[in-house]
Amino acid sequence: MTNNPSVKEIHRLLDRIRISPDLFLTWISGNNNSVLYEHLQPLVNYTKRHIPASLYRFRSCTANSIQALNDDLLYLTRADYFNDPYDCLLYFNGDQLRDNILRSISDENLLKYLELADIHFPIGDKFNNMDELLTFLLSKRDSFLDTVSEKFISASNQLKESTFITCLTEEVTSPVMWAHYADCHRGFAIEYKFSKEFFYPNPYHVSDVDYDWFGWRSLLPVLYDKSKPDGTELAEWYCFCYMFQETYKDKKSPNLCGLMNDLLLKTKLCLKKADIWSYEKEWRLVYTREWPLNIEDDCANTIYPASAIYLGSQISTENKAKLISIARAKNIPIFEMFVEYTSSSYALHTRMIDI
Repeated sequence: MTNNPSVKEIHRLLDRIRISPDLFLTWISGNNNSVLYEHLQPLVNYTKRHIPASLYRFRSCTANSIQALNDDLLYLTRADYFNDPYDCLLYFNGDQLRDNILRSISDENLLKYLELADIHFPIGDKFNNMDELLTFLLSKRDSFLDTVSEKFISASNQLKESTFITCLTEEVTSPVMWAHYADCHRGFAIEYKFSKEFFYPNPYHVSDVDYDWFGWRSLLPVLYDKSKPDGTELAEWYCFCYMFQETYKDKKSPNLCGLMNDLLLKTKLCLKKADIWSYEKEWRLVYTREWPLNIEDDCANTIYPASAIYLGSQISTENKAKLISIARAKNIPIFEMFVEYTSSSYALHTRMIDI
């Protein structure tokens, strides 16, 4: 299994950070990031010293991929659209989950969660005040606990449906990567030199006409492991969300994000991958969206320019000409991959194309 020391340290620092609901509410109410960055600072300081000079994204020569390159569009795909159904796959400790929820939804804690959610009354024609809502939820507690184990798949799906990812790599000369992700060497790779502020979690808040949503943008390395990441805490949050949604069926739902014990949890979970993929040396640009639960967007995008283009060794003459034209217009270098026949190594080599 390949995890270099800096990747391990980045994940150790990331796992030590917990963004609580109180920290979140301090930020969202005052639009002040400083209190959050105090908690992020050890990770920020380390990642700034250990970021790769360049990261690469492999692409097939489709019309959409070439147009996106031309427009400086960097697309992020929703995680449930990945070709590997085991990506972002979680495991759950059912006994621990039930015990945690039973402890968490005591009378006192349930009232605290309700207050954090900032619910506005009346709610439809059922609840006129907090006492009525609390009484109703407590009456449903036992039946709710009986359905907890049914929520594992839903919690795993919710992670994938609200997480948008672009996969990048440190390595542009890997024959396997060109074969798997660039149409058997007929595609191309894009080099990005990301600014340092991309390489740690950044919070953002977007106000929409229908609802507000909050999330994180992060560019961090994947940690490879033999075990699936533990999604028990995410399932606990999802169960709370389900309980609230069943009660509060309004489009402008309560701030369910405030119920999660660690608001960086989704980011952490989607940065773990099976060790059989370690050859990819992957970094992920990740956008999470926290509420509401169901967001219908299939993809997201950000604007970021390429710093160079690399052509596959089997690229067609037509596509080569298109990409050279784009490189010339953007005034960025363009390289081509080639096999050195006088070498006994299987390694790919690069050479610059004069444009």
